Amino acid sequence: MSIGLLAYSLKTVSAGLSTTLTAGAQGALAYYATYLVGKIAEEYFIRGKSWGEKGPKQVAKDIVNGLDKNSILIEAREKILDRIKSK
Repeated sequence: MSIGLLAYSLKTVSAGLSTTLTAGAQGALAYYATYLVGKIAEEYFIRGKSWGEKGPKQVAKDIVNGLDKNSILIEAREKILDRIKSK
């Protein structure tokens, strides 16, 4: 096997792995952001389409502080990687 062919093979394998890892990380962050926006919207509607006295920034901060970010990101990463592997 030539050095060039070996180098090309390694690049192809590492590019595929890198794409999978990058996609998993990006997907997890998108999942978290979507989850967060959903929770904020839910709170807005629960309050009768109003942010109340606190205003939108404080409502969002309260929601972010109350979330278990790690478990949401772990769940997102697992779902995304399962999805990628099944294709």
